[in-house]
Parts: sequence; C-alpha cells; structure tokens
Amino acid sequence: MSDPQLEPPRLPAPPLPPTFQATAPPMPPTFQAPTAYPYQAYAAPAASTISNGAATAGLVLGIVAIFINTLLIPSILGIVFASIGLKNATQFERQGYGAVGRGPATAGLVCAILAVIFSLLFKWVFLFLI
Repeated sequence: MSDPQLEPPRLPAPPLPPTFQATAPPMPPTFQAPTAYPYQAYAAPAASTISNGAATAGLVLGIVAIFINTLLIPSILGIVFASIGLKNATQFERQGYGAVGRGPATAGLVCAILAVIFSLLFKWVFLFLI
C-alpha cells in the first residue's frame, strides 16, 4: 500500500539554528574635542553707523523752507544746521570716516539760501508793486 499518489508531500528540512559566536561588543568611539569650529554659531554684532544728524536736519529744513518760509525761520534754521553739518562732515573726514553727510549738508545749505533769496524777492515784489 505504498501508493505514491496517496502519500503526503514531503516538506524540506527546517534550517539549522544560527551558531552563536561569543565576541566582545564593539567599543564606543572616543570623544575628541574639535580643534577649531568651521563656522560661527552667531553673527558678530554690526558696527555702529556714524550719521550726521545736523546735515539731515539742514536738508529737511532747506526743503521745507522752499515751500513754507514764514518769517524766514525755516531757512535761517536750515542754514545754521547745514553749516554745522558741513563742519561735522569735515571733522568726520579728518578722523578717517569719510565725508559723512557732506552731500545732504551742501544740498540743505543751497536749498535754504535759495529759499531766503526767493522769499525776499517775493516780499520785495509785493511790497513795491502793490
């Protein structure tokens, strides 16, 4: 009764269990302090900028004096502040900072002087023609 058709199929033999080898665990890497950092963690603080506030004030007052010149006050203040701004720009240049504010101070001085000229001319024309 050994009919090959009635026998159950044979399964392959199970694999052998893995063999255990007693080896020491790997050593953790040793810590080595870096000698130099490749980058800075934070940016350096920005250097303070030098400004010429008197030159800026002279420019603003000179421009205002062209449009609104009541009693010549804005133009006179513009001339004063622009002159101080030019003096400060010369001092900054001597100290090696460059001509800080020389352009605005010069423009303010020109605007304020033109405002005085136009204002006096305008008042003179209305005083003698009316």
